[in-house]
Amino acid sequence: MEPESKQPDAASSPAKRKRAEFEDDDIEVLVGTEQARFVVHKHIICERSTFFHSACSQRWMEEKRAIELVDDDPNTFNTYLKLVYGGGLRAIDPQKPFLEYIRLYSMADRFGDLDAANAAIDGIIQFSDQEHQVPNRGLVRLAMLSSSAHSPLQRLMIDFYVREISEVSIDNLEEDNVLPKEFLAAVVKEFVRIARAGNVANGLWKELSTCASEKPKCYYHQHNDRFPACEDATRPK
Repeated sequence: MEPESKQPDAASSPAKRKRAEFEDDDIEVLVGTEQARFVVHKHIICERSTFFHSACSQRWMEEKRAIELVDDDPNTFNTYLKLVYGGGLRAIDPQKPFLEYIRLYSMADRFGDLDAANAAIDGIIQFSDQEHQVPNRGLVRLAMLSSSAHSPLQRLMIDFYVREISEVSIDNLEEDNVLPKEFLAAVVKEFVRIARAGNVANGLWKELSTCASEKPKCYYHQHNDRFPACEDATRPK
């Protein structure tokens, strides 16, 4: 895997060292309106992504046509590929991690790569816990509009506002023109659900005070037969 213009950090990964094995099985991916060019090992990315697996199964791939992702961001795709090739999330911009993680989750979710989507979720939670911050309203709006309904990312955003947002921010929600109405309705429903379930005062307080980083590691994850649940359910500190 490599953008045409620069060598990725994942160059030393085991998958990268197998380049000779898959040299004749590479695919070309053109990303964004400027069509940034990436060369990816078909075997590796199709094993991770249902989107690429389906795209590479189509008849037009036999003609060696490139896969075009016109609406995607090249930087986000580069981050995604580094994650796929074992490079972790070191490519995330430390100045705007929430934005980068949300974009990565949206892309991974559309690609059907649950491991990458789960990694993005973990990144959001870890940064929030370390820096004592939550995504601002603009980022919450992006998360809500760029992910499917009831997705783990949407549930995480709702939980941030229910359990970790400040009282001042809650007071201003009725005048908010940024957050989608569906999100505001979901926040209210979650408050109602907790209130109805909290018959004992201590139980209610425990529910409201349990932040995302204190929940089991897989709480906001997606898993299936291809992407089984984490062996260690304890979230790293």
